Amino acid sequence: MKNGVAVWYYRYYDTFGQRTVGRSIGKTNKTLAERYCNELLRQGELVLVKEILFSNYAVDWWNWNHYAYMNTLKKLFGLKTRGNEV
Repeated sequence: MKNGVAVWYYRYYDTFGQRTVGRSIGKTNKTLAERYCNELLRQGELVLVKEILFSNYAVDWWNWNHYAYMNTLKKLFGLKTRGNEV
């Protein structure tokens, strides 16, 4: 803060394993900050990991034109498309 007082932030991992940006909770005491985050978690407002269906995760898994993994394979190994991809 501008007045030199330290304020606690929290971060968590989203569904895809990426850390979220820091969010200030306006608490200057570590214990109060932990209580605040625990309350968010209890209320379901701080979602650590959402359930994700494999069918949603893998929707473009073998689509050569959309899935990043397949694009990486094409670049690394010079793979060519067959013209009949999804």
